[in-house]
Amino acid sequence: MSESKPNICKYSHIFVILSGKVKKMLVKLLSQKSFLLQFFLGALFLALFLLGLSPIRPDLYSISAILLLLLTAVVCLLFYNYSNLVKSPGFGLWFYLIWILMFSKITTDLPMTASLLFCSLIFWRWISATNPAENRMIMFESGFLLAVSALFYPPSVFLIVFVLVAYFYTQTLNLRGLLLLIIGLSLPALIAAQILYLTGHFGLIDNYFESFYLNFWNVPVWTLIPFGLLILFSWMDHLTKFATQNIYKRHKYFLIFIYFVNWMIILALYGGDKVYSLMFLGFPVSIFLSRFVQYASTAGKKEFWLWLFAVFAMTYIFEDELIQLYNSVLGDVSFQL
Repeated sequence: MSESKPNICKYSHIFVILSGKVKKMLVKLLSQKSFLLQFFLGALFLALFLLGLSPIRPDLYSISAILLLLLTAVVCLLFYNYSNLVKSPGFGLWFYLIWILMFSKITTDLPMTASLLFCSLIFWRWISATNPAENRMIMFESGFLLAVSALFYPPSVFLIVFVLVAYFYTQTLNLRGLLLLIIGLSLPALIAAQILYLTGHFGLIDNYFESFYLNFWNVPVWTLIPFGLLILFSWMDHLTKFATQNIYKRHKYFLIFIYFVNWMIILALYGGDKVYSLMFLGFPVSIFLSRFVQYASTAGKKEFWLWLFAVFAMTYIFEDELIQLYNSVLGDVSFQL
């Protein structure tokens, strides 16, 4: 018996060490700036994404929407790799890819999926700009991308609030910048109007303006409350560390917050019953949460927040199945009683 005690202590010690390493495994993986890791995450995401969409309709509409959403994910990947806003790109990719899995049904709406891509490019353009005051074309590019986005999803034109706030916040007011924005907005609109006129479909413009009729958000959000609380925690954490953060990152974080609020208002007014339109919030949400995890005091806390988000997401994705399982179990118990 005396010989077994040291063995028990030895094995328990090994178990504690291994369990500690397993607990911090996800943090270590996502903290690495490795192409192999990103490839693995991308492959896993793609497999889960396609399984979630199965059966995939082999028509041009569905395939185009899927490709546009995957291209948006690539934009996110490039953003995190080339931006110094987040030290560990893996954290941002983790949150963004899971967000896509939650709202992948956006691929059933090709115009909205296309708008998501162009709005993501606008977001990347402003958040990644090191010195917008020296970039003379940023207002033209923003206007052009915004107009193209509005051709697909008209309410997205109200993202102009973000563009104007970003412009006034980062640059001195001058007529040239506003003129470039107007030119950028006008070009796609004029080209689209000309094409409709030449093809005899000019009457579609009336249908286009009908898209601006208010369609208030009417989807229950109780299942999204956990995500709202996580985002709220990330904001509170940011405020507590506000004074110690780099002033450049503080300015960028403010613009990300404006982008998020701008889209929240748009979706509240025009979201209707399209819960998948929350995909527009994926970019800012992934940055909020990745910075929150990044500044967590210990690796254990980082691991906890990463897995908690994944659990919340899986609960949301499989909500119907969990309710059915609960009802069936409850029914069996009642029957036995």
